[in-house]
Amino acid sequence: MPTTTYTGPTDPYGSATSTFPGPYVRAARILAVRTVQVGPADGPRRSATRLVLANNSQRGPHVVEATVNTSAQDWAADGAAQRQASGARDVVAALTAAGIPARFGRSRLGVPVAAVRIATRTGTRLLRIAAPESLTWQLEGASGGRWPGTRPADAPAYVSRWLRVAKATPVG
Repeated sequence: MPTTTYTGPTDPYGSATSTFPGPYVRAARILAVRTVQVGPADGPRRSATRLVLANNSQRGPHVVEATVNTSAQDWAADGAAQRQASGARDVVAALTAAGIPARFGRSRLGVPVAAVRIATRTGTRLLRIAAPESLTWQLEGASGGRWPGTRPADAPAYVSRWLRVAKATPVG
């Protein structure tokens, strides 16, 4: 039976200007499993498995990746990943009902999110809201955060407040 958690080192993460070593995680929930090709660009490549994980360590981003040299069949996203997709859809429904245009999507790492396109002083960006246990948010090209103790139905109030503070407006 495939395992739904991972313990071990994770891949480096960072921005366009900085790279940090990935944190060591213990029993991290697997959110997604992908087969990837690794190796030098001009040399022989081989198959590996990339795990998208909920980061339960005390440092780094909320979602991290680990590349392992085993078959994708050895790993499986746990039921929480399906619940997270459902939670993201519930966030989209709540935001849309409140008049905030949102759509269901996935982050760069494959995590289900509600996506809201916003206009800021610096241009148009994407605000992503995920719903693992509590709502989490990330602004495209910037940092993110958590709204502890929240559920999808709370999203309109928190997003509206966030938009006011950031002096941003949703773009349909």
